[in-house]
Amino acid sequence: MEYKEIRVKNILVKCGIPGIDFVINPYMGCRFACKYCYASFMGRFVGKQISDWGNYVHIKINAPELLIKEIKKLKNKGKDKEIFISSVTDPYQGIEAKYKLTRQCLEILAEYQIHLLMDMVIFHKEFQERPSKGNMAKIVKN
Repeated sequence: MEYKEIRVKNILVKCGIPGIDFVINPYMGCRFACKYCYASFMGRFVGKQISDWGNYVHIKINAPELLIKEIKKLKNKGKDKEIFISSVTDPYQGIEAKYKLTRQCLEILAEYQIHLLMDMVIFHKEFQERPSKGNMAKIVKN
């Protein structure tokens, strides 16, 4: 398994999915290599083949700091936007336990009072690494 820390230029990306304004993918790649996964094409952006899917995860280490900057640039600081967490990676795969990028991004979204339970979708496979109840309770309050 290849893990690589990378710095990206943007983390809040406009999304083409109907009803979703932006997507946040804190990682590129995924360790699961699900046969049904449509996201294996993402490897072409980092010099990987479709067959490499499941063998690498690139960690977007500057995701939280970028998210703050990008939210501040949005009209109403994003309060009226629909945000999808992880359209092409699992946000709670094992490496999240070390880097906590998904958690940090959720906390930032909560801090900016983006109504997360209605305006954000989280898609993930690794159910044993769900957001903590305390963190989700903080988000629910917003």
